[in-house]
Amino acid sequence: MSKSLLAILVLSVLGIYVSGILVTESATFAVSGEMGCVAGNTGCLQAAKNTYSKIGGTPIAVFGLGFYLTALFMSVVALFWRTQETGLRHTFFVGSLLSLLYSIFLGGVSVSNDFFCPYCAALYGINLGLFVTTFMSFPKTGSSKVSALLQLPKSSAFWSVALVYFLAIPSAQSFYMTEVSSERTRVASESDRKILSGNELAEEVLKKEDKKLAQETKPSDTNAQNENIPKPTLHAFEMSNRPIRGEGSSPLTLVEFSDFECPYCKNFGLSLKRALTVAPGKFKYVFKHFPLDKKCNPSITSDFHQHACDAAYAMVCAGEQQKEWEMHDLIFENQKSLKKASFERFATELGLSMPTFKSCLNSPRARAIVAEDVREGIKADIQGTPSVYVNGFQMAPELDGDKLGKLLSTISEQMR
Repeated sequence: MSKSLLAILVLSVLGIYVSGILVTESATFAVSGEMGCVAGNTGCLQAAKNTYSKIGGTPIAVFGLGFYLTALFMSVVALFWRTQETGLRHTFFVGSLLSLLYSIFLGGVSVSNDFFCPYCAALYGINLGLFVTTFMSFPKTGSSKVSALLQLPKSSAFWSVALVYFLAIPSAQSFYMTEVSSERTRVASESDRKILSGNELAEEVLKKEDKKLAQETKPSDTNAQNENIPKPTLHAFEMSNRPIRGEGSSPLTLVEFSDFECPYCKNFGLSLKRALTVAPGKFKYVFKHFPLDKKCNPSITSDFHQHACDAAYAMVCAGEQQKEWEMHDLIFENQKSLKKASFERFATELGLSMPTFKSCLNSPRARAIVAEDVREGIKADIQGTPSVYVNGFQMAPELDGDKLGKLLSTISEQMR
C-alpha cells in the first residue's frame, strides 16, 4: 500500500468521525429550533443554524459524511482495482479541492459572524490534508494536470466514485434522521413532564387551585399506573414592577421569559396579543427578560444575540415613562435590524424624555431588574426562549393565538 493511499484512508476515517459529530450537532439544532431559540449555543450549534450550513434543506454535514464514506470505500477498492488507481487518485483530488474551497468559504463565514466551531475547523484541516495528499500524486507539469482533469469524465473510476457518493448520501441522511429522532426522544424523556400540553396544563392548574379535588380523588388503576411518572415542577416568580397586559386581577397568570432577538419570541408575542382579544379579561400576561446575550446572562458563554441585553434595558427604561409595551412592540417590529443606536431612536419615536431615558439605560436599577429575571430563569433551568409558565407550570409555547386564547379561557372558566 502506498503512503498516499494510506493517508487517504486515515484522513477518511477521521473525516467520518468528525462529520458524524457534526451531523449529531445539526440534529440537536434541528430539534432545539423546533422549540425556540436555544440558550448557551456552542460555536458548532451556531454553525448549524447558519444560512450556509444547508444545501436544499439538508445539513452540509450530511454531504460531508457521504464524501468521507465514499473516500474510505473507494480507497479500499483502489487496493484491488489497480488499473484504476490513478483515476481514483485524480478523482479524489477534484473532490478534496472542492471540499477545501468550501471549507475556506465556511471559515470566512464563521470569522465574519464571530463564532468558532472546533469540529468544523478539524474538518477544514482534514480537507487540507486530503488535498495535499492527492495533489502530490498528480502530474508535475501544469499541462499534464489539465490533461489529466479533462480525461477524468472518460474514466471508469470517476463514474464509480460518483455512483458510490450518490449511494452514500441516503445512508448519511438516514443517520441524520435517526439522530433527530433520538434527540426528540431524549428531550422528551429529560423534560420529565416539565413542559405541559394544553390538557395537562389545565389539569395541573385546576388541581393547584382546588386542593379538595386532589384530596377527594380516590386511588384507581390509572393512578397506580401513573404513580411513578414525575410530577411537573411548580415555579414561583417575582411579578412586582413587571410589565403586565390583560386583566390584572385575574387568578390565571401567564409568565413569559423572552429575548428580543429571538424570532420565536416575536411570534409568541403576536400569539399572545391575539389570545388577549380571544379571551378578554380571562388572564394576565407578565413579561420577563431572559436575553440570550452573555453581557447580562451568565448562562450564555458565546456571542449569540448581541443586542438582546440592550433591548431589555430599553424596555425597562421605557417603562419608567409608562411606555414599556410600546417599546416592546417597536423592538420586535424592527427585530432584524437592531443596533445599539436603535433604542434611542425608538425612544424618540415614542416621545420619551431623552435625558431620562439615556440616564436609565446606564443605571443600576435597569440592570438590576433584568438581572433578577435572568437569575429566576437560570434557577428555573430555562434552556431557551420563549419559556412560558401558566400559574407556575411550564407549558409549550402555542403560536396560534386563537388556540392559546381558547385554552386560557377554558381554564379560567373552570377555575370559577
